[in-house]
Amino acid sequence: MLQILLSLLVFKLVLEVLLLAVVLEVLLLAVVLEVLLLAVVLEVLLLAVMLEVLLLAVVLEVLLLAAVGSGAGSTAVGSGAGSTAVGSDAGGIAVGSGAGGTAVGSGAGGTAVGSDAGGIAVGSGAGGTAISSGT
Repeated sequence: MLQILLSLLVFKLVLEVLLLAVVLEVLLLAVVLEVLLLAVVLEVLLLAVMLEVLLLAVVLEVLLLAAVGSGAGSTAVGSGAGSTAVGSDAGGIAVGSGAGGTAVGSGAGGTAVGSDAGGIAVGSGAGGTAISSGT
């Protein structure tokens, strides 16, 4: 009789240990799933930050393109046929503002060089002197 009781006690202890092992395995699986979920959330957040940075870069690029040649002292590229204009507003320097020409300081009081096709104009602004401003 004592041997049967001892056998039942050992069997009960083995079942409790197995149940404890199953519970620990489930808890470990839950922790692993939680870590994986956290990794996915962090990956999504990182992707969102990267997209935000790319969007900001695009916005800055658009603003930079919009600001090219738009105001005083600015730089405008390609304002004429095949030309390059740099600071074509007041007090600026415009290069190539005409067809193949080169204009320097085409604003008020500036000096323009070659503002016409192949011509050279010096001081074409207000009160300036123009030399060979035609072809």
